[in-house]
Amino acid sequence: MEGLSRRPATNEKFGPFFMPSAHQPEEELPQRSFHFHHGTDQTSANDLLQNGVNQQQAAAWNGSGEFWATSDHQVAEWFALSNPSSPPAACFEFALPEAVLLVILQMNPPGALHHAPDNYEFLPASHALLNQHMANRQVVPVP
Repeated sequence: MEGLSRRPATNEKFGPFFMPSAHQPEEELPQRSFHFHHGTDQTSANDLLQNGVNQQQAAAWNGSGEFWATSDHQVAEWFALSNPSSPPAACFEFALPEAVLLVILQMNPPGALHHAPDNYEFLPASHALLNQHMANRQVVPVP
């Protein structure tokens, strides 16, 4: 094949049965992440920070246990200020790798629903994956 370098059918790193593909990157590219915000009261935000998303606690607020997050910080602040338990209001914030978000969105049944343009409804089936892959978790007070 023109333009492709020929490689042996073995690879010292992976053994004799590994055949590299023409599309295999030599170096791993940085993974894109999405930054999410969840508006709530300070106590709930701290609980999310310490314990992650919990279906039973979410169900106390919305009945079915879904966890809502948005990529728009102002929307999250509005929800935080509307929460009956605030003040103090806060946003629980986290990053989620794009690959994990795609897996959650493609689960069957769905693990999350995307409500355009910026809102995501993470259903209980996604909570374990969500908790496992959340990065850069933080609580940000809402003035």
